[in-house]
Amino acid sequence: VLDENIGSGIKGCREAVRAMKKQGSGHIVNVSSGCAHHAWPAWGVSIRRRRPMAVPKVKITVVRMVDMCDLWGEERAGAADDFPPVCPYYKVGDEFIVDQTEPPAGFCVSAFHDIYRYIFALRTGGNFYWMAKKGEALACCTDAYRPVVFKIERMDE
Repeated sequence: VLDENIGSGIKGCREAVRAMKKQGSGHIVNVSSGCAHHAWPAWGVSIRRRRPMAVPKVKITVVRMVDMCDLWGEERAGAADDFPPVCPYYKVGDEFIVDQTEPPAGFCVSAFHDIYRYIFALRTGGNFYWMAKKGEALACCTDAYRPVVFKIERMDE
């Protein structure tokens, strides 16, 4: 199964590169089945073949919210007077479970894109050398006025 699902893609790319070298250019487009990401009744064998190893979920916890006045002082770095000083999307302690490549319900899309590289790394078995505990990361959104810090934890099942 592993050779069929992973090996065939590698072998196909290798052959495509040989052909592209001969002709002087080319493109490789890898196409995947949606079966690797969704479960449908009676498709169990097909899904398992397309996703040979289960990808763990991650838990995202809001651990800190920075008030723009603490960051910028009273000048507020040019923000409008009615601009909320703390991100309105979260509160400390909020938890979200990620089991796909999409933001969970209620999660700021921009923040999700900011921290996705950490989510992806943890879901695919990576660890960060600067973290004391394997399977964890701290990351924040790139909101220059009121950043939010998230703890991301791999949920090994």
